[in-house]
Amino acid sequence: PNISALIRSKLENILRNGLTKIFQFGKQDMTKLVGVGLPQPYAYKDLGVVVHLVNSYLPLGLKQLASAYMGWNPFNNVYKLDILESIDKLEDVPLRDVYRHCAIDTQATLWLFVRMCELLGKTSRKLADLNQIIQEVFRITHEMSSKGTRLNVPVLRTLLRKYEKKVLIEEVAFSSELKKIGYDKPNFNWRSNPQLNDLFTFLKATPTRRYTTKTGKMSFCKEALYAMGDHPIAQRIVLLGDLSHTVSSFLRPLQQQAIMDARGQCSIHTEYRVTGTDRGRLSSANPNLQNLPRGDEIRSLFLPDPGEIFVQADYNQLEVRIIAYLSKDGALIDIIESGGDVYLLIAERIFRKKKGQITKIERDIVKAIVLGLNYGAGPDSIWRGLVEKHIDVTKAGIASLVADYFRAFSGIKQYHYEIESRALKNFMLENPFGRRLDLNILRCAMDTYMRADILRSALNFNMQSTGADILSRATCEIYRKLKKGRLLMTLHDALMVSVPETYLKPGINTIKQCMEAPVPEVNNVRFPVSMSVGESW
Repeated sequence: PNISALIRSKLENILRNGLTKIFQFGKQDMTKLVGVGLPQPYAYKDLGVVVHLVNSYLPLGLKQLASAYMGWNPFNNVYKLDILESIDKLEDVPLRDVYRHCAIDTQATLWLFVRMCELLGKTSRKLADLNQIIQEVFRITHEMSSKGTRLNVPVLRTLLRKYEKKVLIEEVAFSSELKKIGYDKPNFNWRSNPQLNDLFTFLKATPTRRYTTKTGKMSFCKEALYAMGDHPIAQRIVLLGDLSHTVSSFLRPLQQQAIMDARGQCSIHTEYRVTGTDRGRLSSANPNLQNLPRGDEIRSLFLPDPGEIFVQADYNQLEVRIIAYLSKDGALIDIIESGGDVYLLIAERIFRKKKGQITKIERDIVKAIVLGLNYGAGPDSIWRGLVEKHIDVTKAGIASLVADYFRAFSGIKQYHYEIESRALKNFMLENPFGRRLDLNILRCAMDTYMRADILRSALNFNMQSTGADILSRATCEIYRKLKKGRLLMTLHDALMVSVPETYLKPGINTIKQCMEAPVPEVNNVRFPVSMSVGESW
């Protein structure tokens, strides 16, 4: 804040001169600029994005990157570099050392950015093009974070009090229930694994499957409690956990992180992380909006801009559609191109039933099988997941349905085999956009279980990363073409946009056209989108 008028003027001219700026850590640097009242540059790119596309497992430290990709440490001869990195008051460091460090840091960032872009271009033209898309997404998401999304704080406070009261009531009822069954221990903590172990030993109740903590001790996580079936004590602990999680993970963070502007309006400014996952999916933090529970209570707290309305655009069954075209399975492609609910049509094929005879539970079972198999899960794992959702199925029944699925859609099984073979042969996978997953860890994974776990994780890379890159391109197109309104949030396979009520119809048309545009990387397929409109999320 204590920048002199002369330096501030020079910095403003540099930031506004139209030249593209290269940042080492763009989000942090932009936050610092805004913090001292300086403008954001009109055009900028981020070194971290390019590094992530070259290899998502690379460290982002300048010294390590320069040493690995340029063969030298730019800071070898800089006096007392550690002091510059750790000290709070630069007044204690000789000015010439500060100048020298900053100059070398700047030069190394530029050289590394150029070097990384050259590597992208040599790797593939597609990857270089993807870099342009992700760099734009980086700028768009930073703008989304800066402007934020309006929050109905009075309703949030009421909702928080309501849930805190629910937790208290449930804890009292739980304590009373324990006394009734003769388990009356002072200061019992239902969150403690050792105390829960003692309780269920007393009740002579154990999960159908043993779950353990990282240290190998018995765990009474949510899955373990679900594995106890209809046991009333286990069900009450699950309810307590859900209520407590809603308070601690969603409602309180929203209240704590809401920011009030000069007009008295409160908003949330979540931090989007473009390089947060190796699949290219955006993650968010402070608060994490990606994992907000479904339902109206919490999501209705978010509001569009004044005089505007929410438009949510969500890709329909994106992952199963992507896997159909990547695997080139003719039977699955025929189902998709016939129109309708993909999972329902697959269920009709697997259960050998006519149209209109499939139940909701049968559809849910098929959806769990289709997605589970594409994420590397086996029949046992899929069965456990369904049982935890209180769907009454047998392990043998799921194994039989999995076999029927692979018989009906043999191209999917062949595709899974090809992905594993490619991973083991090349130690790398590449999606249609050129995004790569480094699998060199397989070279040193001697343990059979470890290798199997890595391959299961790699199986969903093409599906997830392709979906993420399709959404990223659509985000850029909407940002460029939407004449009124603005992007508010991005949520896995969906976008939330605030659009003026007077511009609603053309706004919806623009969003739909951008998201349903043909995808050249996936046979020019158009992926359908569902649109919903409302005054709250």
